[in-house]
Amino acid sequence: MCLAACMLSCLIVSGQKLKLSVPKVNHSLVMLSGSPVALEFDFRMEAVEIRYTKDGTDPIPTSLLYKNTLKVLKPGTIKARAFHNDFMPSDVITFVFVQNGKKISSIKVNDPNEKYKGNGSKTLYDGIFGDMDFKKAYLGYRDTTLVAELFPAKSSMISKLSLSYLINQGSWIFGPVSIRVTDIRGQLIGEQILTDTQVKQSPDHIIRNINIKKKKYKYLKITIAPIGSIPTWHDGKGNRAWLFVDEIWVE
Repeated sequence: MCLAACMLSCLIVSGQKLKLSVPKVNHSLVMLSGSPVALEFDFRMEAVEIRYTKDGTDPIPTSLLYKNTLKVLKPGTIKARAFHNDFMPSDVITFVFVQNGKKISSIKVNDPNEKYKGNGSKTLYDGIFGDMDFKKAYLGYRDTTLVAELFPAKSSMISKLSLSYLINQGSWIFGPVSIRVTDIRGQLIGEQILTDTQVKQSPDHIIRNINIKKKKYKYLKITIAPIGSIPTWHDGKGNRAWLFVDEIWVE
């Protein structure tokens, strides 16, 4: 209360409004597996309201008011923002919920860097997303392309492959330049070429969806190529960039 009163006093003197910080939250990216996931917001300041939306739009002062824990059962995007009459609204914070997809029997990968090997290949299909702290829940590659061989639990009708990776350029972590999917015969069935990988980007956790030829598959090979060297605008220019991937799933 003392801190809030002091901040309010400063606002009155200066005639300017300060911006609220974003609400604290217990999740940002979650893979659903049938059971509801509890989403909780926290902002310990009197008279602050947390407003949220479930349709992907940015919250406004008349959006849904957060009162109790949200139980999330379906894939989608929830956005939230803090409001207070005496402050500017906070930035928008986004929470993404995705379906876990078809059951995967196993994924085999080439060896990641010894410093960032997570829980081995299981890291890519354990249903646990990493966060901005890249020291866990990711496989990290620096000198090699990531090659993953995916084996569905049974021959399954699949039309889309998804993966998630981290961007944190301040820590030399960049996204991939290409993602290729081939079948058991080596035929290319899906591909994305990413042209913005080397431009400046804010830290983010990215999901990529690659549409593939719809049919039954018992084997898929995913090749995720990192950038060669860090671009010239970066302090680490000329050095090898990192690639951090945490989940691969199919639908």
